[in-house]
Amino acid sequence: MTVKRETVKIPSIEDNVFLDTWLFKPSGNRPFPLVIADHGYQGRELGTFGEKWASEVGLASLIFDYRFFGNSGEEPRNLVDLEKQIEDFRAVWKWARRQPKLFLNNRIVLMGSALSGLSVTRLALGDSSFAGVMAHSPAIDG
Repeated sequence: MTVKRETVKIPSIEDNVFLDTWLFKPSGNRPFPLVIADHGYQGRELGTFGEKWASEVGLASLIFDYRFFGNSGEEPRNLVDLEKQIEDFRAVWKWARRQPKLFLNNRIVLMGSALSGLSVTRLALGDSSFAGVMAHSPAIDG
């Protein structure tokens, strides 16, 4: 299966601050099931997952950098703020839900690795509309 990767800028909750996001799309008919993923500090470490999900399973994915990291906006750089990271996950999820021609709203899964495992756990506890949640080596005591 052919994989297309695009870079999209998703608005954060801060005015004029965008989340740098890789969109992996499988070939085939839209809309696609979707995985929204991030690592504890920089989402790009999960790019291989996005390629595999698209090429081997037919899932689209949005893999993003939090504010303060990578090519996403906001200062100071490399700031770890769990509440802001949860806001960023929520911003990407809300953006995805406004793309019904691209993604299946009832088939959105969150994936968090390390510190992001805590973020996706907290989001899932507060909202039962996700199709699933994957917490990879989560830091869940925080």
